[in-house]
Amino acid sequence: MAFSFSRLILDDANVQMFERGNAYFLEGAVQGKPVGTAAYRATVSGTEHYTVGLGFRRTGKPKYSCSCPYFQKHGTVCKHIIATALEWDASRNVPGPNRDDVAFLCGKNGQPLLPKK
Repeated sequence: MAFSFSRLILDDANVQMFERGNAYFLEGAVQGKPVGTAAYRATVSGTEHYTVGLGFRRTGKPKYSCSCPYFQKHGTVCKHIIATALEWDASRNVPGPNRDDVAFLCGKNGQPLLPKK
């Protein structure tokens, strides 16, 4: 059974970020391709174009990177990584997380894990 990369990284995200990333995904803003069997590379087009890489550490834990300022500052999941993860899942016919998954895994009662600025 195939894994959902987007579901694996939800605990590093917040609900608002997931919704923004999902909007990019649904708008077709992600242009990506697999790199081997366990990694994915994409460009996400929004206000700017950002490069996203997804894959796994030797321990099996997910790893990700993005060239956007948010990721460069915080080193954690951003909307571009969410969008790319959803695209990678869709390219393999793996369903992404449902609303209950998002609410439960992103934080208690769907509250953002990071404070709003």
